[in-house]
Amino acid sequence: MHRQVAAASRVYEQKVAAAKKVFDHKKAEAKKERDAAIKAAHNAAGQQEFSRLHTWRRSPKDKEKRKRPASAGQENRKSR
Repeated sequence: MHRQVAAASRVYEQKVAAAKKVFDHKKAEAKKERDAAIKAAHNAAGQQEFSRLHTWRRSPKDKEKRKRPASAGQENRKSR
Protein backbone atom coordinates (compact mmCIF):
# COMPACT_ATOMS: atom_id res chain seq x y z
CA MET A 1 0.00 0.00 0.00
CA HIS A 2 2.81 2.45 0.83
CA ARG A 3 4.45 1.78 -2.54
CA GLN A 4 1.21 2.54 -4.36
CA VAL A 5 0.74 5.79 -2.44
CA ALA A 6 4.36 6.78 -3.13
CA ALA A 7 3.95 5.95 -6.84
CA ALA A 8 0.75 7.99 -7.03
CA SER A 9 2.50 10.88 -5.28
CA ARG A 10 5.42 10.71 -7.73
CA VAL A 11 3.06 10.80 -10.72
CA TYR A 12 1.22 13.74 -9.20
CA GLU A 13 4.47 15.62 -8.48
CA GLN A 14 5.66 15.01 -12.06
CA LYS A 15 2.43 16.38 -13.47
CA VAL A 16 2.59 19.40 -11.17
CA ALA A 17 6.21 20.05 -12.17
CA ALA A 18 5.33 19.79 -15.88
CA ALA A 19 2.40 22.18 -15.43
CA LYS A 20 4.61 24.60 -13.53
CA LYS A 21 7.20 24.59 -16.33
CA VAL A 22 4.48 25.36 -18.87
CA PHE A 23 3.05 28.07 -16.62
CA ASP A 24 6.47 29.65 -16.09
CA HIS A 25 7.10 29.57 -19.84
CA LYS A 26 3.76 31.23 -20.59
CA LYS A 27 4.38 33.76 -17.83
CA ALA A 28 7.79 34.62 -19.30
CA GLU A 29 6.27 35.09 -22.78
CA ALA A 30 3.56 37.36 -21.37
CA LYS A 31 6.18 39.37 -19.50
CA LYS A 32 8.19 39.87 -22.71
CA GLU A 33 5.07 41.06 -24.55
CA ARG A 34 4.19 43.41 -21.69
CA ASP A 35 7.70 44.84 -21.57
CA ALA A 36 7.69 45.40 -25.34
CA ALA A 37 4.33 47.20 -25.15
CA ILE A 38 5.55 49.37 -22.28
CA LYS A 39 8.70 50.24 -24.20
CA ALA A 40 6.66 51.16 -27.28
CA ALA A 41 4.36 53.34 -25.16
CA HIS A 42 7.30 55.13 -23.58
CA ASN A 43 8.88 55.71 -27.00
CA ALA A 44 5.62 57.07 -28.40
CA ALA A 45 5.12 59.31 -25.39
CA GLY A 46 8.68 60.56 -25.71
CA GLN A 47 8.13 61.43 -29.35
CA GLN A 48 4.87 63.22 -28.58
CA GLU A 49 6.53 65.15 -25.78
CA PHE A 50 9.36 66.12 -28.12
CA SER A 51 6.99 67.32 -30.84
CA ARG A 52 4.83 69.17 -28.30
CA LEU A 53 7.84 70.99 -26.88
CA HIS A 54 9.12 72.02 -30.27
CA THR A 55 5.82 73.19 -31.76
CA TRP A 56 4.50 75.31 -28.93
CA ARG A 57 4.47 78.61 -30.85
CA ARG A 58 1.17 79.54 -32.39
CA SER A 59 0.73 81.15 -35.73
CA PRO A 60 -1.09 84.51 -36.13
CA LYS A 61 -4.04 82.60 -37.61
CA ASP A 62 -4.49 80.80 -34.31
CA LYS A 63 -4.81 84.13 -32.51
CA GLU A 64 -7.54 85.22 -34.90
CA LYS A 65 -9.44 82.00 -34.28
CA ARG A 66 -9.22 82.49 -30.53
CA LYS A 67 -10.83 85.94 -30.54
CA ARG A 68 -14.43 85.69 -29.43
CA PRO A 69 -17.13 87.78 -31.00
CA ALA A 70 -19.34 89.74 -28.63
CA SER A 71 -22.39 87.68 -27.78
CA ALA A 72 -25.93 89.02 -27.45
CA GLY A 73 -25.79 88.60 -23.68
CA GLN A 74 -22.81 90.90 -23.40
CA GLU A 75 -24.48 93.60 -25.52
CA ASN A 76 -27.52 93.55 -23.26
CA ARG A 77 -25.35 94.07 -20.20
CA LYS A 78 -23.69 97.12 -21.75
CA SER A 79 -27.03 98.82 -22.44
CA ARG A 80 -28.20 98.62 -18.81
